[in-house]
Amino acid sequence: MSFSYLMNIICRGQWFLSARELDTLYPTIQNMLEGRGKIYDNTLFSERNPLKSTFMSLSLDSKAKADTGSTYSNAPKGSVALVSLNGTMTKNGTWCNYGTAEIASQIREAADADTICAIVLAIDSGGGCVDSIAPMRDAIQYAQSKNKPVVACCDLCASAAYYAASYCNEIMADNDISSEFGSIGVMVSLPDYSGKNQMEGVKLHEIYSTLSTDKNKSYHNALAGSYEDIQAETLDPLAQGFQNQVKSARKNLNQECNGVLSGKMFFAQDALNNGLIDSVGGLNLAVSHAKQLSIDMLMTQFINTIK
Repeated sequence: MSFSYLMNIICRGQWFLSARELDTLYPTIQNMLEGRGKIYDNTLFSERNPLKSTFMSLSLDSKAKADTGSTYSNAPKGSVALVSLNGTMTKNGTWCNYGTAEIASQIREAADADTICAIVLAIDSGGGCVDSIAPMRDAIQYAQSKNKPVVACCDLCASAAYYAASYCNEIMADNDISSEFGSIGVMVSLPDYSGKNQMEGVKLHEIYSTLSTDKNKSYHNALAGSYEDIQAETLDPLAQGFQNQVKSARKNLNQECNGVLSGKMFFAQDALNNGLIDSVGGLNLAVSHAKQLSIDMLMTQFINTIK
């Protein structure tokens, strides 16, 4: 079942995905589609590797110390939850990765825990499916509604991963060497197997109702080499929504920078200079910032109650 879902989203999905991420996936995708290679374990990745509640507390020397428990209730009061978002993003879990719905549940669990004051979302992802964004957005906003700020601490943060990070209270580069941000854009990849089917003697007939003249029209036009309809109907609205969210969330964004909203990638310092991120640090600093944001939120809430 998990493998079938993965095959389905590969063939049908629109993607907020960097080109480099896609290039690394193509050999695996091709093997899967052509039935080469053996699937050794078709269980969900989360069944083999259940998500664990990881939290971090600050010592007197401001060094973050990580610990893992069965639930966030085991954490010391005032701890910061650490949630990871790694690899290609899909909404539901597959046999090779956690789904963002599962990761979102972990964020919500942390938000509901009295022992947790904030959340650090550790991101190392080149993006993924369009439908993987909403669960992350909703969970981040849920945490914020509970006065639990969310700080994104990122190495690779591209496309869908950056879309998710844009909802966080702060975006921080994990380091100034490898951390990259951007790839704000959307793409779709349509495999065309008609030539292969013809060689194998398979002739496909698609028959539509006379009342369904527009059904799948943009898809078939794209397969025929005419991309205008699928761009106008699907890709451009998704890309516009992505751009609007980034412009709304990133108040210091340098919109005049070449490529910042059209898919270019930026290393940490350039990302900082152009407003894609707020700071360059690392996990310890991200935990410290998240904790301070939590204090600031509580202080603001207190001031508002006595006005």
